[in-house]
Amino acid sequence: MQGRLREPQPTNMPHRAWFGFPFEMPPATTIVCEARETAHTLAIGTAAAVDVKWIHRGCERLYRHGLDQVAFFAADNEVHTRTIRSGEAPSSSYLFKIPRRQLIDLAGSDEADVPSDYPHLLPREDAVLRNCMVRLASTTGSGVATDMGSEIAARALIGRLIELLGGYAPNWHEDSSVFPATVSNQIVEYIDSHMHSHIGLVEIASLVGLSPSHCARKFRRTEGLSLERFVNRRRLIKALDLLRNDSVPLARVALDLGFCSQSHFTRLFSGQTGVTPAKYRKQFRRIVG
Repeated sequence: MQGRLREPQPTNMPHRAWFGFPFEMPPATTIVCEARETAHTLAIGTAAAVDVKWIHRGCERLYRHGLDQVAFFAADNEVHTRTIRSGEAPSSSYLFKIPRRQLIDLAGSDEADVPSDYPHLLPREDAVLRNCMVRLASTTGSGVATDMGSEIAARALIGRLIELLGGYAPNWHEDSSVFPATVSNQIVEYIDSHMHSHIGLVEIASLVGLSPSHCARKFRRTEGLSLERFVNRRRLIKALDLLRNDSVPLARVALDLGFCSQSHFTRLFSGQTGVTPAKYRKQFRRIVG
């Protein structure tokens, strides 16, 4: 059964308890790791590639773990032995340790169904897992991110992992929720601080840990506008302030606010205010002068 998603709260999204850390290897190095998997492990390649011999339950498998590839090892309380060899370049991965119970608890909060027996996933190109893991990796070295979008990214990661394991993930298309105020405010802050550059769905979706299509639907429900129209509105609000300064040429205003041309800026400004930027500046000068 597929359930409707609910907006995550800090109390039921304890991903901050996940243990995240980098794993780095010098060039031409061999390391043998033998460990009992008591927590689910997710690893993403962050530099170069390594060759791995994985022995588990008496079976030996060989694979290459490359840049942006994801590997999953279930918390089966059994010993896993990995012989890892790096090539001529330094290699690195970022690992997440997720407590076994949390996969079930977090999935249950979204009414997802978790399989009772976990198959092991060897490295694969999965964009959702990759993007979520990149979003959750701490920029300070070790740990998990706790800033904007991290809870959403953690929930998206769990949902996708359940789906890949053969369970029933929540139906993202039925998500009728909106962004919580904290996330919505931080999206606006991001837009306001990046007006000079391109701001599209890919950037915002990556920021909050959602797919572009899911982000677009959620953003429209939250703000009542498409992302493109919302961004242009924020730019025009800023333009009103800049136009009150006679020393800033109109072409510079358009460039600084990320419009593709002065004519594009003029067309949008006129459509929203009923006057051209030049006429607005003259009217303001007359009022204050």
